[in-house]
Amino acid sequence: MAITLQQLKHSPDIDRVMIHSLECALYSASVEINGQTHAIYSQDDEVLTTRSLVLMRQALADVPAGKVHLNEHNAYDEMVGL
Repeated sequence: MAITLQQLKHSPDIDRVMIHSLECALYSASVEINGQTHAIYSQDDEVLTTRSLVLMRQALADVPAGKVHLNEHNAYDEMVGL
């Protein structure tokens, strides 16, 4: 399920926001509300993505989240068998 940034600004039930590091300099975000995960969309109905962590934090600044997590996938772990 998807939710827009505008909707999140007025949502009191946010459990946490997860920022996903997709590759070298590309970030997306999702939100957990009442145990369900939702993709975050921008105003133009596209998945919210930024080219830096700073820009993502600025985009999410008005979202009333108690917890924000950074999920970073590391290809090195896969290469060495972790």
